[in-house]
Amino acid sequence: MNSIEVLLYLFAVAVFPGFIFLSLLGTFTEWIERKVAARAQNRMGPTYVGPVGLFQPIADILKLLWAKELVVSKGFSWRTTLFLVSTGVMALSAATLLMPISPIRLSTPLDSLVLVYVLFYSTLGFLAIGFSSPSPFGVVGSSRMLSMICVVEPAAAISIYSISASFTGMDTASVSKAMIAEVGLQQLPALILGGVALFLVMMAKSLMKPFDIPEAETELAGGIIADVGGPLLGMFRILHDMEAAFLAMLLTLLVLRGPYPLSYADPLGWVLIGVKFVAVVLTATAISASLGRLRIEQGVALLGKYSLLVSIAALGAAALNYYVVV
Repeated sequence: MNSIEVLLYLFAVAVFPGFIFLSLLGTFTEWIERKVAARAQNRMGPTYVGPVGLFQPIADILKLLWAKELVVSKGFSWRTTLFLVSTGVMALSAATLLMPISPIRLSTPLDSLVLVYVLFYSTLGFLAIGFSSPSPFGVVGSSRMLSMICVVEPAAAISIYSISASFTGMDTASVSKAMIAEVGLQQLPALILGGVALFLVMMAKSLMKPFDIPEAETELAGGIIADVGGPLLGMFRILHDMEAAFLAMLLTLLVLRGPYPLSYADPLGWVLIGVKFVAVVLTATAISASLGRLRIEQGVALLGKYSLLVSIAALGAAALNYYVVV
């Protein structure tokens, strides 16, 4: 590896489409969520910072990081928690190297499973916040998240693997190659079923209603973040927004096929990617704003039925396409 490649990797991870780009995209995603939810509740939402309040999420995070002091309860393991949350942020930044929008990409057989493994670091960060807290609200919130993870993570792994395998084969299942492969009729069953499962995974991992069960502001006073404030809460917000934006971008590039029917070489293709990304976020936000929070057993049952089982059906469709049709 020469010095130019090293600089490209550093640029991709740190700037585009890594940390800086993904964190800004995450704040834009949060702005859409807050604006749509406010309109659904007959409120204005973010208004004052930036045009139509576009920079309000950035201002909120900066205030937490630099204007607020770190205040935690006695016995809170904030250093370990901060390390795990920061690791989740770095893992999401590195995972963007698998995307075709990166100036230099990583690609290897079974990198779909590598992606699932890397995404789990952000989940560990969320769990650490609640379980490190001496407050019962934080522990209960993390316990609820752990119950959801037992369904959400397998559904995420199976759906990403199934869609990738439908394009590149069961023994390869490369998500980086699947994003740029041409879609045919034989890939549609796995693509549609896996897309539905992955959409629910995105809503659950982003803690959008009806899956905001681990937070439950009116029930657990914030749940996993009930005992968190200042810079640590700011890091939580960054991790949460980055994960939501990453999953929405994954849906855009993998399921909605990015710039299709255009190409990545066409400037209008990048505009189409942006339109599809906003459409994904708006759809998820509209569903979230129209629903109330479920109980934990209801949420797990819903995810098991419409995410895990659907992802297994997608795996069956991919296997049928690979072993029978081909």
